[in-house]
Amino acid sequence: MAKKESKIIREAYGTYEVLTGDAEVKRLQEIRLMSILEEKSALLAAEKRGRLKGENIGIAKGENIGKAKGIKETVKNMLKNKETNEKIILYTGISEEELKKIKEEIEKL
Repeated sequence: MAKKESKIIREAYGTYEVLTGDAEVKRLQEIRLMSILEEKSALLAAEKRGRLKGENIGIAKGENIGKAKGIKETVKNMLKNKETNEKIILYTGISEEELKKIKEEIEKL
């Protein structure tokens, strides 16, 4: 009865059977243990791959945000220096729509 109720007792009993049991019981226990170890290894590998993928996504997003901020600052500086819209678009690669939005932001300040 206690064997059914307590995980610790069940595990201890399983170990006891391995140590005292016949060859077939030992072989089955070894197979079970290998299965558990393989599953843990697979889960750890998957977790590592997921973490690396997440880090790469985060880095890419951060780079894009930084690039966008840099371009925006460049546009603002070019506007302060009275550069033409054509030059700003040519040098920064932004669209006329984006340039218009940045000009509106500056006017609000």
